[in-house]
Amino acid sequence: MCGGEHVTNLTFSPKGEMVITESGAGDIYRY
Repeated sequence: MCGGEHVTNLTFSPKGEMVITESGAGDIYRY
């Protein structure tokens, strides 16, 4: 929780995985 320009998008992949993409970082985290 730092900065107002940091946007996190949470979506679900077809496999039912939770995919979190953070804008600006270009990283995709799978849990």
